[in-house]
Amino acid sequence: MPDKKIGIETRFHQKYIPVTNCGCWIWTDAPDKYGYGRLQIGGKAVKAHRISYEIHKGDLDKNKLVCHTCDMPICVNPDHLYLGTNQDNMDDMVRRNRSVPAYNPHPGELNGRAVLTHDDVVDILYKYYYLGENSGKLSEKYPVTTSGIQSILRGKTWKHVDRVWIDPTVKANARSVANKNRKKPTPHIRITKKGPIQINSKNK
Repeated sequence: MPDKKIGIETRFHQKYIPVTNCGCWIWTDAPDKYGYGRLQIGGKAVKAHRISYEIHKGDLDKNKLVCHTCDMPICVNPDHLYLGTNQDNMDDMVRRNRSVPAYNPHPGELNGRAVLTHDDVVDILYKYYYLGENSGKLSEKYPVTTSGIQSILRGKTWKHVDRVWIDPTVKANARSVANKNRKKPTPHIRITKKGPIQINSKNK
């Protein structure tokens, strides 16, 4: 059904942003709970990277996965996609390893106290920079505090997670919006005989 395919291709090409410094095509619609982009087709949510593979490389093998060479679930660049088995996918993840820094032998989800996964962190970064969700809203979706989300965004924690796919312009815009939306400090009020007066924190 060529007309239907053209419609899907048109919608597909409207929903990603190419990132020049890493080559990823970042999906801009809301991802699924695993961080993969999705597109509604016939009332069903279909993974966007699988659609990309079919559009650019042909029919899928139902017995194989569409894997990422870039380790970014939300990337739909066909040059970053290949067909493989589940074992191929796991071997590739180990080979490219979310590499373990020498100074911290248990980063990320390898740490027994971790409450997030690697894909959770990618999802947090994606939702903050590309969907405009603030740290407060994100802390309601994940088992971490607002300050914990901010530590991820600043690279203080989960620093081994690759962020090269975040477009610098998008990052700058997100920071600008965050600064604009930051709450102004509540003024301190002192009640005097002449009535209430506003003072700064240094004169309290």
